[in-house]
Amino acid sequence: MAKVPFLEQQAGKMIVNVSDHITGVGGSMRDVMKKVPGIMVINNKISMAGNQNVTILIDGRPTQYLDMQTLMSELPAEDIDKIEVISQPDATMDATGTGGVINIKLKKNRLSGTNGAVWSGFGYGEVSKYSLGGSLNHRKNKFNIFVNGGYSYNTSVENLILERRIGDDTYNQNTSQPSYPKTYRINSGFDYDFTDKQSFGITIKHVQSNNDRTHENNTSIKSLDTDTVFELETFNKMSRKWIYNSANLYYNYEIDSIGTKLNFTTNYGSYKNDNASTISTNALFDVNYPSQQNKEPGLTDIYAAKLDFTLPLNKKFKLTSGLKYSYANVDSDLQAFIENNNTFINNTSLSNHFIFTENIYSAYIMQNYNTKKISFNAGLRYEHSISDGHSVTIDSTNNRTISKLFPSAGLTIPISKKLGTNYAYSYRIQRPSYNTLNPFISYLDPYTFEKGNTDLKPELTHSGKFSLTYENQPFFNLEYNKTDDVLMFVTQQDDNSGVSFATTVNLEQLEKYSASLFFPIEFFENLEGYGGIITLYQKYEAPYLDAIYNKEKFNYTLFIEASYGITKTLKVEASAWYTSSSLEGIMESNPLYGVSFGAKKTFFDNRLSVSMSLDDAFYEFWTANIVYSNMDVDLKSTWETRIFRINMSYKFGNRFLKKRKYQKNSAQEELNRANQKK
Repeated sequence: MAKVPFLEQQAGKMIVNVSDHITGVGGSMRDVMKKVPGIMVINNKISMAGNQNVTILIDGRPTQYLDMQTLMSELPAEDIDKIEVISQPDATMDATGTGGVINIKLKKNRLSGTNGAVWSGFGYGEVSKYSLGGSLNHRKNKFNIFVNGGYSYNTSVENLILERRIGDDTYNQNTSQPSYPKTYRINSGFDYDFTDKQSFGITIKHVQSNNDRTHENNTSIKSLDTDTVFELETFNKMSRKWIYNSANLYYNYEIDSIGTKLNFTTNYGSYKNDNASTISTNALFDVNYPSQQNKEPGLTDIYAAKLDFTLPLNKKFKLTSGLKYSYANVDSDLQAFIENNNTFINNTSLSNHFIFTENIYSAYIMQNYNTKKISFNAGLRYEHSISDGHSVTIDSTNNRTISKLFPSAGLTIPISKKLGTNYAYSYRIQRPSYNTLNPFISYLDPYTFEKGNTDLKPELTHSGKFSLTYENQPFFNLEYNKTDDVLMFVTQQDDNSGVSFATTVNLEQLEKYSASLFFPIEFFENLEGYGGIITLYQKYEAPYLDAIYNKEKFNYTLFIEASYGITKTLKVEASAWYTSSSLEGIMESNPLYGVSFGAKKTFFDNRLSVSMSLDDAFYEFWTANIVYSNMDVDLKSTWETRIFRINMSYKFGNRFLKKRKYQKNSAQEELNRANQKK
């Protein structure tokens, strides 16, 4: 059987095959994402080529109605088969994702008969973590039924350190952010083939998580004027509970033998959270900070339906068209309370009941041309969205209607039997996430908070890419992006009170030029892997606060990953990466690197596998600074490192291969924006 390469390149898309990796597999989606060239994961925020506006899909399903931090830390890495990095999506996909689209493809059971697997894992860095689960699948004739589920305790420890200088005062703030999520998940469904040409199926998913924890913040304020130091401690005791239920239905009809077909999918998802927090501050000087309580119940409902039609015109030309409708309703009710004479009373200045509704109507048409040597596609997508953000508390509504055409095109031309070229272009939109539009205020301590921005506009990007491939693996890429109304997470500061807050704003324009070079690692038998370099040039030009933010920066990233088969049943793996200083909006970050090692052994004809890994064996924590307008800030983020993991899995039942038809979810965009963080 031919080896599956770590990297594959198609027009506008790079595929990273991670299912056989060792390092990171005992962790979560966050650990696997770090293995993708060009992807940075800091504080559970994903950026690709310096852009945080990345659309995340799971098996083509959007994820925006989930909390991204929860998703990153609690989706088990062992469930992931491959990651598609789609820089140039075609017209069949939603136009959302100016920073690119990352599609997480989960492992599929394609075996006939009755079969399944059980697995467990344990890890330790600063705190222990473990997971266990199983799957069962039965396929016979026209019918297939499956169920899988599991429990995970994917703990993590992170710290955020800020040093802000305001005149003669220095604010040192250190926040410890442990996390102890207990997550249960179950997924079940069935497929049925009415005939050889018609199939139908339903998938139902349930996920719930509880995460009670306390974040501790220590702040010291030193004044050079008076040579005194003021200190305070803030404790944020949080309870995070959420439940996600979804149902997906599909129907496929292959109308004739030449490839005419009809596909219909519909999806309903419900995300309910019941969050609460109590914030108390102890000052080591004569100042009283009243305690605060927040109750944050929320309910999100989403419905989406999609109809696709494929019509071959002849052996070379194929026409694809489709319609899609999606509806989302996000109801968040923040009830804030403040302590007064040992009693908590409603804080009307912070309480806010916010309801966001959105309807998106889409239609597309795409022409495909394929010969033995050349493939070409050109498409046009139209999206019409109507959104309303309504603050019940202050009876204020922000309406927005967006109607736009989004063209895209791709071309593949071979140069020789092994060498080929890809060309791709797309025009994309990034609508603000639901969290960034929500005007809620979230305090880190009395001097630091985050808040939403109801006035955000969507950002729009023109993007073009040229690729050279060798045996369909990426070799060399050139890319250009120009983005207007860039959505960027920034900070602002009040010099009089010393209060600083973070929010999302629109910066006028960003231009990016990037080049990348990849190479396989196959110097001798049983060695495989890849390495490469990605270079990036960014240029911001935008008025912000009381000045013009005009800054440019060159960045490069080096990476290498290789595995070696010592025997047929024993394999070792090592990976390393390094990135130079870079721009992230108004922040300039310093160089960063990481190294991981792992080994995997199989037994009993590959039914039992045992793997061990050491992740972040050598590391550098993320540091950055902001020197702009009235701000002079140093930032540092630290996390749990040198994590040792051991994982075991056992497969049972029949192992006869029979391909199961893969079905996409109709909700291609909507579930991705609610889980984005500011």
